[in-house]
Formats: sequence, structure tokens, C-alpha cells
Amino acid sequence: MIHKQPVTQYISIDPEMRAVTCLLSSITVSMRPLPFRVFMYLLKNQDQCISRDELFEECWQGAIVSEQSLTNTISYIRKTIKKLESNELKLNTISKKGYSLVITFNHEFPEDIHNEALKKSIEDSDETQVLDDVIELDDGPSESDKDNDLNRIFSENKKINLPAVKGNYVRSMWFFVNLILLSTLIFLIAKNNMSNASFMDEKNYQHYRLDNIDVYISDSDRLLVESDFRKALYASNLNSCDMNKVYIRVYSSPYNKDNIAMSAFIKTKNSESHNIINYKLVDGETYNSILDSIQDDHLCHGSSISH
Repeated sequence: MIHKQPVTQYISIDPEMRAVTCLLSSITVSMRPLPFRVFMYLLKNQDQCISRDELFEECWQGAIVSEQSLTNTISYIRKTIKKLESNELKLNTISKKGYSLVITFNHEFPEDIHNEALKKSIEDSDETQVLDDVIELDDGPSESDKDNDLNRIFSENKKINLPAVKGNYVRSMWFFVNLILLSTLIFLIAKNNMSNASFMDEKNYQHYRLDNIDVYISDSDRLLVESDFRKALYASNLNSCDMNKVYIRVYSSPYNKDNIAMSAFIKTKNSESHNIINYKLVDGETYNSILDSIQDDHLCHGSSISH
């Protein structure tokens, strides 16, 4: 029987039940298998930056998935940590590098536990003495002081100069308009950079036209035979898919040089985009394996390769 394993001062994990427990908040959250596997891998390598490719290789084990799958998994883990109501775990995003799970040790009790201890002290102690202690601890304003402060603030607000209010309103509106213009400019620049991204530079690809789909393939390591790929492409049912352009890159796997890997960027007819990664194409079926990888049921409505 596998017992709970302590992770921090107040957090423990039950690997068998895929459950994380916070002792302070008395909250236990069960996780789905894949997010739990990613969480445990990040925990094993805590305080280290783990790249997206490493997570794909270690936790998905070469399965064909999109980048969005990892994004959704990271979001799920963050929501799980938030449910624990603990500040001892934090999942950070390292820009353009990966993710890091950071552990801190909580040396203070939460506010609700402190209040519970104070309540028990009041019940067990002499009522008069405890009341004196509470009054001594409470340095805040009394109800009458609060009422006086509200009356004072109200009186001061009545003396506000109307032209000054008008000037503040105009400045706020001017700031708001400039903010909208700046946001629009940033969006247009980002959209232009996206359309000119290096992986979409068509001069770096071999171009194939398949009915209404443009297929671009890059093979810098010369792993494919052009005529064989063309034959497999024209024999496929790819033209029945909801695609406009497909950019395919074939290369030696970064984890095993004997394996052939591929990644694809797909633009649909509705201008949506999809990313596909396959770190190990099927031996002896390289060309069909490439085409199988990009024929998602959602895009191709169940179409398949013609062998």
C-alpha cells in the first residue's frame, strides 16, 4: 500500500489515488492521469526550467498531440494548486523556455486558523480578561470613529470644484482613447509579424498543390525522397480536409537521431490554426505516417490515407 508522500510542510501527495492534499485548508484534490503525470515530473525537477519539448517527450511519450494540449494541461495544474488554498506551490512560465514548479515553505498560519485559535482562547479564559486582551489587540477605529470619518469624507466631497472634476473626466477620456489606439497598433504589428513568421516563409519549402490545399514541406536533413512523398500525397484523401495551407517540417528527432520527427502548422479555410508534433514517425511508413499525423478527425471528418 502506497502512503501519502510529504511534499512541503503542509502539502502531501497520494500517488496511488493521484490526489494532492493541503493540511492547513483540509482540502484534497484528485487529478486526471495526464496532468498528474506532468505535475509529478515538474515536482521531480522542482526549481528547474523544463522545456515544452521535454514535457512532450517524457509525459506524452511521443504521442501525436497539439501544442494546445500542453497549454490546457498546465492551466489544469494551476487550477488544482489554486483549489488547495496554499501558497507553497507555484507553477511559473519561463518565457520562450518552458515551465518551473517552485516550492516555498509556509511559516505562518492562515488568517482563518489564527482566528479559530483566538476564538478558542476566548472560550477557555476568563471572559473579562480576554475581553481586555481583545480590546488591546484591536487598534482599529471604532464604529463611531468610522461614522465620523464617513461624514468628514462626505463633507469634503461636497466642496469639490466642478471645473476640476470636468478636467479629470477629460483627461481620463483622453487616456482611454490613447489606450485603445495603442492596443490597436500592437495588434496590427503582431498580426503582421505572425504572417511573416520564419516558419511560414514559403521559399524555405517545397510546394505541392493538392486540389484546393497548398502543402509546403521542409526537409533540411534530406530524410525524404521527393518523388515518393509526392506519390503518397497525391494518393491520399487530404483534399477532403478543412485545410487551406499546411507547413510541414521533417527532421531528425532531438531525442533519438535514429528516429524521424515532424511538426506541422495548419491553417484552415476559416483562418484557424493548429500545431501538430510527432517525435517518431512509423518506420517503413514515413510518408503515410506524416500524412496520418496531420489528418485530425476534427479537420478531416474521419478521412484516412489511401494505401
